[in-house]
Amino acid sequence: MIALLPWLLFGYLLGSVSSAWLYSRLRGVDLRRYGSRKLSGSNVYQFFGAGAMVVVGILDVAKAALPAWLALRHGPGPWGSVAAGLGATAGHNWSVYLGLKGGRGVSTALGMFLVVFWPAAPWILAWLALGRLWPSYAALVGYLGILLLPALALALQWGGAAVGACVGFLLLTTLKRLEGNREPPPAGETWRAVLWRRLWLDRDLSDFQSWAARQPHHEDHPSTAT
Repeated sequence: MIALLPWLLFGYLLGSVSSAWLYSRLRGVDLRRYGSRKLSGSNVYQFFGAGAMVVVGILDVAKAALPAWLALRHGPGPWGSVAAGLGATAGHNWSVYLGLKGGRGVSTALGMFLVVFWPAAPWILAWLALGRLWPSYAALVGYLGILLLPALALALQWGGAAVGACVGFLLLTTLKRLEGNREPPPAGETWRAVLWRRLWLDRDLSDFQSWAARQPHHEDHPSTAT
């Protein structure tokens, strides 16, 4: 366990570098104040378009794949790779550089899975693609895929490290959805209703469009790319 800690820390510090935040700042805004306020590819897509989402997504994948690969090749092996990958995912979700705010870690976890348990990558992408058929419920469909990941690892008999990666990712994602970057509930909403929506829909409001299009009450506005 002690041998895993440096890789966990390395992954966390690298994962805390938010490509979504850096991109939005280059465009003159702080994405933590817009839409879902997640530092994620989905929020980048909402305000800057598909091209920006692809660039941000690739960088998010790489920041977990690199430490996971290094731990596998030069560190303590598969469990070190899992520690580095989950550390990067945690850093993405709770960035030490950005007040412990972040995204949900899906793209970052893909980087870990490409090294530790590659069948999880097409599995997650397939569920995300399925969710695009119902945009208002895309987060629910994607979460169902994540819930089933440990069962997939067990069914394919990829071993304890793969199962650990799936369970760890599920726990980190669930906790981050419930925590919601520590935002208070909207006016007139109870914590019970908000936490229920956060868990299954990954938002605080019933109306998806109102949630995704939120903007701060100040003069800077992102220019949407097409």
